[in-house]
Amino acid sequence: MNKLAIKEAQTPIEIALQVDGEGRTTARKLYEFLELDKSNFSKWCKVNIIENAFAEKDVDYLVFVPKDENPKGGRPTTDYKLTASFAKKLAMGCQNKRGEEARIYFIAVEDKLKEIATKGTLSQSQTSSKRKLASVNNAAKIILPQLIAAGVDPVQRTYFLKDMYAPVGINVPMIRVEQEKLYEQTEMAEILGVFSKSGKPHAQAIGAIMSKIYIADDEVVKTSYTKNGHTDVANQYRKSVMETVEAWLEAHNYPTGISTGAKVFTVCYR
Repeated sequence: MNKLAIKEAQTPIEIALQVDGEGRTTARKLYEFLELDKSNFSKWCKVNIIENAFAEKDVDYLVFVPKDENPKGGRPTTDYKLTASFAKKLAMGCQNKRGEEARIYFIAVEDKLKEIATKGTLSQSQTSSKRKLASVNNAAKIILPQLIAAGVDPVQRTYFLKDMYAPVGINVPMIRVEQEKLYEQTEMAEILGVFSKSGKPHAQAIGAIMSKIYIADDEVVKTSYTKNGHTDVANQYRKSVMETVEAWLEAHNYPTGISTGAKVFTVCYR
């Protein structure tokens, strides 16, 4: 089996990730490199590896128990061997400087693996490519409807497909659209001058107003974010929602008390 050549002088990221001859690193090495919360490793693995609907055991990762980790005995810990492609996707979800460094590095590893793979015979390469493409096509048929149902916007769906097809040599063209400015409730409060007595933007008051007005489905955009190694989805809103909130304030003469149910939020304006 062809292996990645071991360089005599390794870079710091190569030393930290300890990528093997098949381009694999471990979940623990990647997690440590990304500088995530050390106490959250098990939960991060569960959410991002074991329960990842887009990751396949024995394909994207291998489960193993590190040798000689507990010389004094005790319960052994589980780790995961990650392919370069899967490690790159996990790094992308981190959304920090270390995540970007890891993503760029694993792209280089993937390129090296592709270069090694092309040294086989033409017939073997063609057969392998057809099988890989068929596998990616089947995966895309399953995943794409799920992304649409989850409300993932077209640009993000294109990024996902681009990443899926890159290993089989197909370049998915990006959708060329200008990035639309979206707003969270706290940002709306600051822009509209709605503050609490303590002087902070009153996001809860904005939420209370939003519960009273009509907001169309296409005015809400679901966006993903990562915090402490955990990926989640939050709502952001188009400018039209903020304009409707502002119109509500004007129509009600900028009230100092904004209620939602039995709760009344006291606000001041700037």
